Amino acid sequence: MAGKGVDREALSIALDILDASFDAVAEFDCEALTTPEQLVLLERVERLRRRLPALEHPVINAPARQPRTNTYQHPKKLLHHKEDDDP
Repeated sequence: MAGKGVDREALSIALDILDASFDAVAEFDCEALTTPEQLVLLERVERLRRRLPALEHPVINAPARQPRTNTYQHPKKLLHHKEDDDP
C-alpha cells in the first residue's frame, strides 16, 4: 500500500457502489427463496464477509508504518462520503 498512488475519486465511487449494492440486496425478501437458494445466498454472503479483512487490514496497519506528523485532517475531508451530501 505504501508508495502506491490512489485515485481517491475512483475509490470513493467504488465504495458508494458497494454501499448501494448492499442496500439493494438487503431489501430483497429472502424468505421467499427456496431452501437451496437460501443456502447459496448464505454461501455468497459468507464469501463477501471473508473478503472484507483483505481490504481492512492494510488500512488498519498503514498508520503504524507512516511517519508521525502534527497535522490532522478529518478522514471525511480526505475521502468523500455520499452521506456528507445529505442535508
